Parts: sequence; C-alpha cells; structure tokens
Amino acid sequence: MPNRPDTMINRLPSWVWGGAAMLAGIAGMINAVALMGAFHHGLTHLTGSVSQMGVDLAQGSWLDALHYASLIGCFVLGAILSSVIIRGSNLELGHHYGIALLIESLLLAGATLLLSWGHQSAAYLLSAAAGLQNAMASTYSGAIVRTTHVTGVFTDIGILLGNTLRGQPLEKRKLSLLLVIGIGFSLGGVIGAVLYQQFDEQALWLPVAMTGLAGVIYLAIRLRRRRLPGA
Repeated sequence: MPNRPDTMINRLPSWVWGGAAMLAGIAGMINAVALMGAFHHGLTHLTGSVSQMGVDLAQGSWLDALHYASLIGCFVLGAILSSVIIRGSNLELGHHYGIALLIESLLLAGATLLLSWGHQSAAYLLSAAAGLQNAMASTYSGAIVRTTHVTGVFTDIGILLGNTLRGQPLEKRKLSLLLVIGIGFSLGGVIGAVLYQQFDEQALWLPVAMTGLAGVIYLAIRLRRRRLPGA
C-alpha cells in the first residue's frame, strides 16, 4: 500500500519547519525590497519575468527582453548550483545545506554592494540567490517545500480545504507546513518593507546576515555530529 500523504508529512523532521519559515521570510524580505526599490519587480520567482519578457518580445523591445531572459537564466543557474552542491532531491540533514546557505549569503551580499554602488546588475545576483534557495528546499517524502514564492502554497491550501469540504480527512500536518511557509513569506514582506523605508536597499543586509549565520550554525552542527561516537 502506498504511503498516505499525511503519513509522509509526519516524517518531516522539525528542522525542516523552522528552516522553511526562515527561508520563506528571507524571500519575502528580498521580494519586498526589490518591488519597492530600484527594480520595481519581484525577483524571487519567475512568473512576472517570463510574462514581461513575452510582452517585450511582442513589442520589439529586445534589450528589455534580454534583461528578463537573463534574470530567468540566473535563476536557473542558481538552481543548478544548488543541485550540484546538495546532490539530491530529498531533504536530509547530511546534505550540504550549510555551504548552499553561505553561497546564497555571498550572492545577496554582492547584490547589496552593487546596489549601493548604483549597479542594476545586482538583480541578476538576487535572481541567482532565489534560484539557489528555491532548489535547496525541494522534496521530502512527497512533500513539496518551496520557499521563494507562494502561489503553489496557497493553491495547495485551497485544494486541502476543498477536499475537506468533500468529506476527505483534513491533512493537518501538510496544512500547517503550508501555512508556516505562507505566513513566513508574508511576514518577511512586511519586515522588508519596513526596513526599506528606513534603510533603502541596505535592508538586504538582514537576509545576508540570516543566511550566513544559518549556514555557519548548520556547518557547526554537522561538524559536531561527525565528532560524536558512532556518527
């Protein structure tokens, strides 16, 4: 008999929940700063970029279309980098998430520095960081964990509630995980907007610090576990 969805969700370790909330919050902050700041365009997902590229191609705005195509390409490159580092599609504590988080922190730091120098090319680093992060949290026992956009999150919430109205048991753990991601992204947007009003694009230093610190802590935990007898 195949595993029930609620059984598979119950296998998610507790660190996944905290990590999903943190990463969703970081993405919300980045997207809010990108929308309010120099780009006026969301950079943690590709829906808007693909649509705008299509519009620009239809209107013959070739340079603008190339810009959005580059954003898409950088997002994909970030996902490729994440796959090379983590070497798997399942969330497991033994994979190299600490290194991926540190690289994301470096990409965000580079983007923040470029913005402070007035370079719009910072958008490409932000897009790469988002692609890396989105691929970092991929699949665990059938549970899709995406942290840089929430369209699928709220779609899945609607499906779960609709299934419940049809008389199916409510998958409470899955609903809780989806709500954690959705609320984390929303709160991150609020925090990013408030910080932007005070510090402009320098607000991105908070996501830089959060990803960098998380990467260091993760690597320290992994090192400690390896030194334990029987590890």
